[in-house]
Amino acid sequence: MGKCSLNGKTAFITGATSGIGSAITLAFARKGMDLFLTGRNLERLEEVKRQALKNGSNKVIIKVGDLEKIEEIRDLKNYFDKNFSGIDILVNCAGIITLGSIETSTVEDFDSLYKVNLRSPYFLTQLFLSNLKKNKGQVVFVNSSSGLTIKPEIGLYTATKHGLKVIADTLQIEVRKDRVRVVSIFPKSTATPMQKKVSRSRGKKYRPELLLQANDVAEVVVNAINSSTLRFFYSNSYLQMLRWKLILFIRKLQ
Repeated sequence: MGKCSLNGKTAFITGATSGIGSAITLAFARKGMDLFLTGRNLERLEEVKRQALKNGSNKVIIKVGDLEKIEEIRDLKNYFDKNFSGIDILVNCAGIITLGSIETSTVEDFDSLYKVNLRSPYFLTQLFLSNLKKNKGQVVFVNSSSGLTIKPEIGLYTATKHGLKVIADTLQIEVRKDRVRVVSIFPKSTATPMQKKVSRSRGKKYRPELLLQANDVAEVVVNAINSSTLRFFYSNSYLQMLRWKLILFIRKLQ
């Protein structure tokens, strides 16, 4: 099978206000997709909406939402249903990070990480799954290379990312018979506001030119959902890690 047309399809994107989420939004807009965007900053949502419409989307709906709160996640789904008749692609991109050792991190930190990074993509996917089955849609989980490794000082964040990989891999097996595709990506350090925060917290200089760019990641997502021939490649975490390392190596040579 070759490429499928994304023009006119509908996507729901979390974490759309900045970084990878914003880049995916604009990449989808250039494909002529209708978009539902959510994030925590209304001003940024309005700006991304303006850019999406300028780049090719015919319809863009935005709504502020706090993914730590179950009722607000339900409200997002209900608001989506009022504005769209169906969904083709769900992109779980929102994420937060806190730094600290297992000894010094707080339970409150762990709760927030769990709610945003793991529970919200699980619950949103569950809410949309019947619609995705109906349309033979796709679910994208924007994970992290931390979901494949273990490093000190980010243990709580890493735990949520490992958990997200388990959710995605299990879902892939469960919905294969329904022809729903599940795509997980595991980018290494990317030039985003989150990475800038991490660098400063560690007392390191932020060097975005040496990192993956959000547009690189968005391109990977578009290619993954736009061609069924990439199914195997993008389900193989280790091959994908090699791709990220190659991109980083090339950027460091430039």
